[in-house]
Amino acid sequence: MKEFTLQQKVTIYDNYGNPKDEWEDIDTIDVSIAKEKLFKVIGDQTYILHQPMGLTRYDKFEKKYQYKLVSSSEEYLIESFVIGKLTQLILKEVIVYE
Repeated sequence: MKEFTLQQKVTIYDNYGNPKDEWEDIDTIDVSIAKEKLFKVIGDQTYILHQPMGLTRYDKFEKKYQYKLVSSSEEYLIESFVIGKLTQLILKEVIVYE
């Protein structure tokens, strides 16, 4: 398990009333991430996709919000989740260029 900062997307309004989306830190959670191999067949060609999946004990996710996991070297958007004894996360890797 690796430690990540869980962030939630919130809308903030500036002095002129214009909406601006920002990421707000919610909690620090432990997540185990593995890359699943998915095969996609289109016509006669087969594509191999690598989909990151995560497991965590954190269970306070809500469907109406967007979440992101951030560490010092990695960043993932949470596309979907299934809450149970362990919460399953379907992730999308964010590549940050500096």
